[in-house]
Amino acid sequence: MKRIKENKELIKDLSILELNNIKEYKISTFVIKNEKPFKIIVKSGDFVKIGQPILINEDGQKFLSNISGKVKDIYLKEDQKKEATYYVLLENNFKIEEIKPTKIKVKNKENFITLLKEFGVVSKDLLLYKYFENLGEILNISAYENSYIFNNYVLLANYEKQIKSVIIKLKKLFEFKKIRFYTNKLNYNNILKIKDKKDKIYKKQCKTTFLTIEDLFNIYNALKGVNKTYNFITVNGGAVNKNFVVKTGVGVKLEDLLNFAGGFKEDLNLIEGYKYNAMQAINDEFMLKQKIKKCKNKADKEKLKKLLQEKQKEAKENIYSKV
Repeated sequence: MKRIKENKELIKDLSILELNNIKEYKISTFVIKNEKPFKIIVKSGDFVKIGQPILINEDGQKFLSNISGKVKDIYLKEDQKKEATYYVLLENNFKIEEIKPTKIKVKNKENFITLLKEFGVVSKDLLLYKYFENLGEILNISAYENSYIFNNYVLLANYEKQIKSVIIKLKKLFEFKKIRFYTNKLNYNNILKIKDKKDKIYKKQCKTTFLTIEDLFNIYNALKGVNKTYNFITVNGGAVNKNFVVKTGVGVKLEDLLNFAGGFKEDLNLIEGYKYNAMQAINDEFMLKQKIKKCKNKADKEKLKKLLQEKQKEAKENIYSKV
């Protein structure tokens, strides 16, 4: 919790910034964790508009372009897991040319699930329409933040009424017996503002499938007729010049996010050096503690304890403060 408080201090501005002037976006066919890859339905050289499907899966779920421009390239490359993955490289023409969706009137569950399919509402870890197709009498909503990501926190600060209105709409459509909110201390008071009296709050992580606050906001937009062509990303840490939550297109490159954050405070090699030195200092401290534990000579033990104190002081002043 201490680390969450420290990193929360880095997010000074609770407004959500927008990053739209990106030249290129790189989109993987593995859009969703643990799901089958999407098929590419555009080809290199094609012109695409905002809201145009560029990926589709066997269930009919579409992934929509977040820009208007050109399909610059489609290529095969190893991903982080060393698996061969296809990527679509989109080049922005910086024009607002879009395919406006046909607004779907949501009168029942079936209409709502169709809306999630047609509007490209894709969660980070699941297809939302599948989630609602298999949903029972209990809805789990998580606003649990880890030490560095504050999407839920900032979205609740900006869109409390909108998110609450979605929860009310879902209650009417699905007639849930229970709604369970999962949060930590950071978002507890924010959850109190959007929950009903009968809803339960648990101060822990949810261990089953759940919706996030970000999912609820995306559903709100779909109900208003807005396609899901964006992501929210927390840029946070003591090494960057600016910390914020940004709304930007899927497939934004890390380099563009770091440039938007004003870059690193110091040279990246120096930062990596601090990390290495910190690991070395932790290891040295551990080894000294082991020697002290095993040492039977009282005088030698005192010398080791003094050395440990000196090492700890030196590491605190010259290494940990920089990390």
